[in-house]
Amino acid sequence: MTNSEAAMADDSRKPGPGELANKRRQRRLWLVIAVLFATGFSVGFGTGYLEDDTGQGASLPAAWAIFAALVFTVAVTFGSWHYYRASDELARRDNLHAAGIGLNVFLVAFPVWFVLAKAGLVGQPDAMILFVLTLLATLMAFGWQRLRG
Repeated sequence: MTNSEAAMADDSRKPGPGELANKRRQRRLWLVIAVLFATGFSVGFGTGYLEDDTGQGASLPAAWAIFAALVFTVAVTFGSWHYYRASDELARRDNLHAAGIGLNVFLVAFPVWFVLAKAGLVGQPDAMILFVLTLLATLMAFGWQRLRG
């Protein structure tokens, strides 16, 4: 075994500055993800708890809807900013590619659905279905990029 092989096999060596910086970056990234998850879970739980399913009038109190919309907007805006600051260039590239795929799915799905609805062939476009479709396409493209390397 050569000296370099022995050094590589020795796990007791101290991590270098690049490895320490990468660990700090990874911790920041997971903290951002955890905060966004906790925020989304809390707002989602509160919305489910406060929702009135009786079918009479608005199903959520206006104050809660405004609060939830503001929290969502702030969380996505600042969360995205912190996420991209903590991400490396490969993750940013993969995010950019996935966002482009998701946008293209929406750019195709909505006009096609809209034109078919105008002809009476299908119902009116549903925002939730389009949102979920776009989100799934984006997540699948991101996962594919990350697994592919």
